[in-house]
Amino acid sequence: MFTTFSLAVILDCTVRIVLGTALGALIGLERQLRARSAGIRTNALVALGSTLFVLANPLFRAIGSFIDCRRSINDYETVGHEYTFEVRCLQQHEVKIRSLVFDAVHRPGFSVRSIAATDLPDDIVSITAVLDTTKRNDADIEKSIEAVIQTPEVLGVRWDVEHITTSD
Repeated sequence: MFTTFSLAVILDCTVRIVLGTALGALIGLERQLRARSAGIRTNALVALGSTLFVLANPLFRAIGSFIDCRRSINDYETVGHEYTFEVRCLQQHEVKIRSLVFDAVHRPGFSVRSIAATDLPDDIVSITAVLDTTKRNDADIEKSIEAVIQTPEVLGVRWDVEHITTSD
């Protein structure tokens, strides 16, 4: 019924649970022998709960990633696309434009890597956003920055896409 890998995983989890509970009971035994509160049962149950919580962490991470619609840590070892936006504006409008860029790139399907501003000559600021997606869809990118493009304070907008493959 079980493959070798599944049996190894079950055995590993079982050993961790038994070992965690036994070590908690050992600490409880020491406390009970010294007539302190929280003896064998309490420490064994706390250690069992902690062990189960640590073992369930990958499950919680996958559920959280699904709910959050962002990529999980394991997805970074896949093929994807990196979009780079550069928006230029006058320094006096930086706060407003940075807010527009922030709202534009924080959308489902995008994983924002960074947003940074760089001062340029003649009181011009370049706001650059770098994001990752698992699939290339230029129409979604254009829709996401439409509000930025149509803002009169924006001097220029440039975006670029690069196909990336990571393997660790």
